[in-house]
Amino acid sequence: MGNLYTKLAFTSIRKNKVFYAPYIISAAIMIALFFIVTSLAFDPYIQSVHGGTTLATLLVLGIPVLGVLSIFFLFYLSSFIMKRRKKELGLYSILGMEKKHIIAVVSRENFIVAVSSIVLGNVLGLVFYKISQLILLKIIHCDIDLSMRLSWPAMAITTALYALLFGLIFIFSSAEIRLRSTLGYLKSGSVGEKKPKANWFLGILGILLLVAAYFMASAVQETVQAFTLFFPAVILVIIGTYMVFVAGSVFVLNILKKNKDYYYQTKHMISVSGMLYRMKRNGMGLATICILSTMVLVMMSTVTTIILLNQKNMDRIFPHDFCINISPEQHGVEDTLALDPEVVREKLEYTADRTGCEIENFEYYYCLNLIADIQGDDIQFWRDYEDYYQVYITDLESYNRITGQDVNLSDGQIGYICRQDPDVVGDKLAVHGDGPYDVVLLPDVPDIMIGDVMTYSRGDIYLVVSSEEKLVALDELLTDSWYEEFSMTGGPSYGDLTYKFITFDVAGDDRQFFEDYSADHMTALTREELEYMNTNWGTWEDGTDEYIFSKGMFTDYFYSLYGGIFFLGIILSLACITIAVLVMYFKQILEGYEDAGKFSIMKKVGLTNEDIKDTIYSQIVMVFFMPLLVAGIHTAFAYHMVKLMLTLFAITDATFYFAVLLICVLVFAIFYGLVFMITSKNYFKLVGNADKAVSSY
Repeated sequence: MGNLYTKLAFTSIRKNKVFYAPYIISAAIMIALFFIVTSLAFDPYIQSVHGGTTLATLLVLGIPVLGVLSIFFLFYLSSFIMKRRKKELGLYSILGMEKKHIIAVVSRENFIVAVSSIVLGNVLGLVFYKISQLILLKIIHCDIDLSMRLSWPAMAITTALYALLFGLIFIFSSAEIRLRSTLGYLKSGSVGEKKPKANWFLGILGILLLVAAYFMASAVQETVQAFTLFFPAVILVIIGTYMVFVAGSVFVLNILKKNKDYYYQTKHMISVSGMLYRMKRNGMGLATICILSTMVLVMMSTVTTIILLNQKNMDRIFPHDFCINISPEQHGVEDTLALDPEVVREKLEYTADRTGCEIENFEYYYCLNLIADIQGDDIQFWRDYEDYYQVYITDLESYNRITGQDVNLSDGQIGYICRQDPDVVGDKLAVHGDGPYDVVLLPDVPDIMIGDVMTYSRGDIYLVVSSEEKLVALDELLTDSWYEEFSMTGGPSYGDLTYKFITFDVAGDDRQFFEDYSADHMTALTREELEYMNTNWGTWEDGTDEYIFSKGMFTDYFYSLYGGIFFLGIILSLACITIAVLVMYFKQILEGYEDAGKFSIMKKVGLTNEDIKDTIYSQIVMVFFMPLLVAGIHTAFAYHMVKLMLTLFAITDATFYFAVLLICVLVFAIFYGLVFMITSKNYFKLVGNADKAVSSY
């Protein structure tokens, strides 16, 4: 008896290969993606590279996301398969099979599909794992690993998870068979869905939720607020989209039906009527496609912008290879001004001669650094915990020496430049009540670098005062104000005149130079510790503290972070695209079988193949491109909020992000169109061969 059940299972899968083949392949793709991410998360070489711990943590965070997507995906597609096979299961009952026998057949089908998917998925994962690892290492600028290894824990986790999912699918399928009349399955194909009523409440509520989400995304002006409101807005968009597609689409179709000039055309009448009677089911599928498409567009445009602008941001924030801060033992301003930068140059030259490197662009300067807000024409310490400006204040001599300019300032003037927000300051400007000064626009941004400070501000404001004495007086004012206001409660950071900053570049291996300089003059740290901290420190014989920061080490860390985000974004986008494409495919194929009988009858009463073709394209274009259109609207409203959130990654080039977003939309639209062409061709083939499709259905 068991052999009979197995034979029936294989026969059913073979005859329904138009459903089962894409089901197995798409499930295998999801399994392969899960296996690849899990393997990379546990890869010892990935964990050993600079920033590998952070990268591995990011990959681990992607594992449950892929798991949740897989749960939704497999259950969603299995429900399509069960709906397609209702008549077949009813026929088994007529032939004398009891429910337990039908469940036995279904269990074997599920086992065959599960084994095929898991085996194929693991094989694909093994094949593409090494390629994925090499791509990831290339993205994060690390040396490639040519060794081959198999992650048995990843394979075990993958196999166990998806075996569990297929087991749950079997349990739910069995429960459905036990709870429903199998004879009723025979009638299910001929019993049409009831005409849905336009649910005004749900439709209006869905529109209101979308309007609220759009308003939140458009009205927000602060970066912190944008980050706080992003996820509530996403939830509103998801709920609102489902409500609008399920309830609102019925309302729209009813309006089209009442438009006599539009409705009483053959292609429109048949398509509108057909969609109207199954819009409840269609609405859920279309909303799912819309949400997944929006996720892909927002995710890929964001992570692509981050990875492409990473090096540009590093060069902007850290214009030199190294920064050394020196501070006297007593941390007094006069002692700081008296520090001799040539002492540092001699130490640098010693290490450079020993390691075969050259020191270039050696400069020193003084700089006040504060996180600030602009109140009218006055720069104040940042207090409201929203967006802020990073303000750098130096003296005229340091500015001219760093930039090579010949700017002149009087005591009543202050130099100013801010590339991100040039009009934020007017003709007059005070600094915490000192002033106002006449603002003089500076010709160039100074290459100021004060250490490992990654700014996430609205902009970098550079101010230049007329003399070193003026800088000292301003430092006294700001220091006294800070202690008076924030010493007890804590407040925004302030960098005073207790440090002298020295920046320079290294011709040669800057990372090796950092390691050698640390060994020669700083605290004894291992290479792993230097890579992790990007900094080192030491103390001179006279008690002067010295801190050195390596841009190269810091950049490596951020490549591991941003590269990990980019790679994970690609994987999740592939997963979302796989789900969206298969939902579209199964939806069109299933409806093709359902519509075949209706078009067969219409052909008998005079409907031509040309009329059928026009009707199909009218219906498919409306159904297919509605989710893409709404996804485009969602993405357009998300642009402003995402643009603000990108400043958390020190990305302020909104034009570049817009260009990347536009390219992503165009590429996705082309891909979406190709899927449309393929599925519409299959749908027309089923309906065009209506008699054959009806007999098989």
